[in-house]
Amino acid sequence: MCGITGGIGPSAPNKQLLDAQLLSLQHRGPDDSGTYVNNGIGLGMGRLAIVEIAAGKQPASDASEQINMVFNGEIYNYRELRHELEQSGIHCRTSSESEVIINLYLKHGLDFIGKLNGMFAIAIHDARNNSLHLIRDRMGKKPLWISQLNDGTLFFASEVRALMLARPDRTLRTDMVAEVMQYGYINAPHSAFNEIGQLPPASLLTWRDGKTTTSTYWVPDFDTKVNVSYEDALETTKKLIEESVSRRLVSERPLGSFLSGGYDSTIVTAYMAKLMSEKVQTYSIGFHSAQYNEADHAKQVANFLGTNHHEEILSPDPALVIEKISHVLDQPFADSSI
Repeated sequence: MCGITGGIGPSAPNKQLLDAQLLSLQHRGPDDSGTYVNNGIGLGMGRLAIVEIAAGKQPASDASEQINMVFNGEIYNYRELRHELEQSGIHCRTSSESEVIINLYLKHGLDFIGKLNGMFAIAIHDARNNSLHLIRDRMGKKPLWISQLNDGTLFFASEVRALMLARPDRTLRTDMVAEVMQYGYINAPHSAFNEIGQLPPASLLTWRDGKTTTSTYWVPDFDTKVNVSYEDALETTKKLIEESVSRRLVSERPLGSFLSGGYDSTIVTAYMAKLMSEKVQTYSIGFHSAQYNEADHAKQVANFLGTNHHEEILSPDPALVIEKISHVLDQPFADSSI
């Protein structure tokens, strides 16, 4: 994961604020960082480099430096999209995902979003009309928090902690106490503060002249009925899972699987073992309490699939764990899954 932050408007973040925000997000992107500051616009990015390590530095821009962008996530079909651009006569200067996104935006406008297969939070500044576009992936896997001042300035960041530095005037949203007590979490799109919220999944927010508009670019279809036999449904499901796993194996870093022994991680690891030329590295944690220990199940799966398995039995100190988790979570969260 990476961390992005920025803002646009009369009170746009300067480099000092961007650097402080990126420092607060350093756990998300320790490999590299960069900022872009111009008249009324500031962008920052802390990068965890997975693909195109040498070419993927951000913030990124087009050749004319009219389009500047930061994004957090992965575009699983960026190589196909780059080939599509080249077939239409558009040649990317580098092999990075960032330049593919920028060139798609230049060619298709905001309709390019529909071409992306991935998880992403994207911020694009277009100097041609001084607009800022914030885009969040269809399922909301990548976070994108926002806050707007009375003077029209819009701030955004991957985590609330970075926006807190831009909003020292924030006030506690008291309704969130009841939400956490009832549900165990804060109801989206809210945060613990009145002035900070999140861009919903599958949403596009555009800022121009101090005003914002938000639209939904994708809606899941639960109404269309599909007539298919069990056997065909099974084969289609297997094909879709295999394709999804295959797309996620594109990396310049070593790959591995967190294996619990449950259905989900077992299926993903099985397809990794099928698709990868080298042995899959699997990792599991266990506990001394049999009630919570799944390490034995994971070990059985690892032996069956022939993975190179790594296991760690933990004895965490609850006091230290709670203190660390409270910092990492960024927002109140009362579910035992943590």
